[in-house]
Amino acid sequence: MAEQQLSSEDPATVLKNAKSSLKALEEALKTKDPWDRDIEFHRRNARRQFLHLIFAFPYSPQTVVMDNPIWLETSHRCIAAYRARITAVEEAVAARSRTKAEATNSGEGG
Repeated sequence: MAEQQLSSEDPATVLKNAKSSLKALEEALKTKDPWDRDIEFHRRNARRQFLHLIFAFPYSPQTVVMDNPIWLETSHRCIAAYRARITAVEEAVAARSRTKAEATNSGEGG
């Protein structure tokens, strides 16, 4: 039993769990809104795994490379998905406005 607990505290295992959490976040973002509770759960879980890796194993090779990716892979990914949704809505609104303006202009010319 002590061996099993020890293996769960191995930096490679923690990194593997963190990457698994990131994959779950990535998959959830494909089908759910960035503000969905499931997305927030997956984001926090991945972040928690990375923080555990950083603070429990500060000198491990797995930790040294995690300074910037923790932000990019968790919060930034959700923010990027949210911005993409906003851009899509803005483009749809702009296209609709152009279509109405063109219809109005063609009606005045006749």
